[in-house]
Amino acid sequence: RRGAMTGALWPWLVVLGGLIAMVAIFKQRTPIAATVLMLGWILVSSARGRRRTLLLGLGAVAATLALAALVLALAGHLTDSFGASLSVRQVTVAQAWSYLAGDPLRLLLGVGSITRFSQVTFADIFGNAMFYLADIGWVGVLFEYGLVGSLLIAATYAVSLRLTFAAAVRDDPFSWALADYALFLIVCSLVYSVVYTPGEIVMVAALAVHQRRCRAAE
Repeated sequence: RRGAMTGALWPWLVVLGGLIAMVAIFKQRTPIAATVLMLGWILVSSARGRRRTLLLGLGAVAATLALAALVLALAGHLTDSFGASLSVRQVTVAQAWSYLAGDPLRLLLGVGSITRFSQVTFADIFGNAMFYLADIGWVGVLFEYGLVGSLLIAATYAVSLRLTFAAAVRDDPFSWALADYALFLIVCSLVYSVVYTPGEIVMVAALAVHQRRCRAAE
């Protein structure tokens, strides 16, 4: 945000270094892809004026696609590795949805989960050693908590996103970074289950509210 707002080069060098570290060390495809998407979003949303927004938007799309291609190339053999994980997710989604659809109460209230200390696992129940609720995003949340619980959790994310964007100040990069991070978490939630990281979105919203109140008290 600082680089997009001020036009300075050094923030982008830091971002590039962080992205390279993510690809080389972290190696988690979902956060990397979400980061690339967020970079494009930051470029577009930081522009001012219709013409500038349009031109910068087109450039951001092109830069995002180029950067995504670079990330994929650096990851190496991505198609093969992603193919295995994708097939696991497809099977898990199909089995989870089939079980939920078998009873309206399951779909409405969910069926819960099994702790790692249990002697019986979902792999035993569904006859699939690769049944992982944590890897199927909101379908996994729906499986555990049902439609009612999923809507409550989604409301938490929606309210947090609204609070962070409401607290964002035009010339304050940090306040916008909080809003960007809330959006980043929502993008990641399409794959990663929000059940396992409930504190992040709430922490970001709390920081945004705190900053807004401190600014109002000045």
